[in-house]
Amino acid sequence: MTDELDARLDRALAKKFIARQALLRRLLRETGAGAKGATGRGMPRAERLTPEQYAILVVLDSYGHGVTVKEVGEAIDLPFANVTRTLERLETKGLVYRTRGVEDRRQMIVKLTLEGAKTARRLGEVRRRLGQTLWGKYDEREKRLLINLLSR
Repeated sequence: MTDELDARLDRALAKKFIARQALLRRLLRETGAGAKGATGRGMPRAERLTPEQYAILVVLDSYGHGVTVKEVGEAIDLPFANVTRTLERLETKGLVYRTRGVEDRRQMIVKLTLEGAKTARRLGEVRRRLGQTLWGKYDEREKRLLINLLSR
């Protein structure tokens, strides 16, 4: 019975994650996040953000200072190669820049550009709508319970 329950839990969490990613993609498209305009409609595809790019901007914004590529990858749980590729795309869009570490020249430090910081601030609405849509039907007690159960 435990194996069956574990499998059901895995499927439920996977479905929730897939639904979150799909919703995040839609919200990013609708809000035109990463684009200079107020709406994503009609904006070139290259100016829109992917969920991975969104996650990196949120991490960099939350730190408020330079972060190593390794720390970014750990914070969003992406393989190093994916983080590097996504950072290259964000750099091309002018949202981040990378520099070598001062104490350890092997380290690559990532920081938001001014445009990246502005974009990260505009993502607040995306975060609010995402959270409300996914978790708005649960009260505070249920949210704390789910966090505690998933943290074990």
